[in-house]
Amino acid sequence: MEPKESRKRPKYTLKIFSDMKEESIKQIYLGSRKAQIIMCVLVMFLITNICYCIYSSIVMSGIREINRSQTVQIKQLMAEKETLETENAELADKVAVLSETINQKVKLEEEQKAEFERMSIPNGFPMTGAVSIADSEMQDSEKDDEQEADESEEEKEKSVTEEIMVFEGTEGNMIVAAGNGVVMSVETDSEYGNKVVIDHGNGYQSIYKNKGNAIVKIGDEIDRGATLFLIGENNTELGYQIMKDGIYIQPEDMVEING
Repeated sequence: MEPKESRKRPKYTLKIFSDMKEESIKQIYLGSRKAQIIMCVLVMFLITNICYCIYSSIVMSGIREINRSQTVQIKQLMAEKETLETENAELADKVAVLSETINQKVKLEEEQKAEFERMSIPNGFPMTGAVSIADSEMQDSEKDDEQEADESEEEKEKSVTEEIMVFEGTEGNMIVAAGNGVVMSVETDSEYGNKVVIDHGNGYQSIYKNKGNAIVKIGDEIDRGATLFLIGENNTELGYQIMKDGIYIQPEDMVEING
C-alpha cells in the first residue's frame, strides 16, 4: 500500500511595518490554528463592540426619552406651582378684604348697638316746640287743697312717692318718646285723661300723661322722637314720669333740657 500523503496546512505571515526608516520590516509567521484563533477573537471583539454600541444606543435613547418626559413634567409642575402661587396670592387678598369687611361690619354693629342703647335711655325731651316747665310743688299744693277732703291716706302717700315733671306745651306741637322702646300700655288716667307707658328694655320706663288721644298702641316699637300725642287747645299739659327698675325717679335728673 502506498502511504497517504500528509496534508499540509497553510501558513500565514503577518508583516508589521514601521514608519521609522531605521526599523526593518518585522514578519511574524502564524500557523493556521493561531490564525483561526486570532480571527475568532477579532470577530468576537467586533461583534461585542457592535452589540455594545447597539445596547448603548438603546439605553441612551431610553435615557433621552426619560429626560424629555421629566423635562415636560418639570415644566408642568412649575406651571402648576406658578398657578397655585397666583391663586394663593389672590386668596390671601380676598381673605384680607373679607377680614377687613367683617371687622368693619362688627365695628359698625357695635357702634349701632351702642347708639341704640344710648338712644334707649329716656333722657330726651318729651315735647316739641315752645315748652314751659310748671312748678310741680305748687301744682301738688293746689291739687292737695282741692282734693284733700276726698283723698285717702294711700293716695296721699302715692302722690308723694310718684315723682312727676309737668310741662306746658303749645297747640300744634307734639308729645314725643324720650327714648327707643316698646309701648307697654295705653290706658286712661284719672287725673290727666290718658297715659302711655314705654318700656325701654334697660330697666327704664317712661310715662306720658295727657288729655289727648294717644296715636300709638300696645306693642308698637318706637324710636326716640316718635309722636305719642298731638297737642291741641285742650291738652297742652304733660305729666311726665320715669321709673328705673320699678322705682320712680326724678325726671329732672334725666331730661336733657337745651335752651
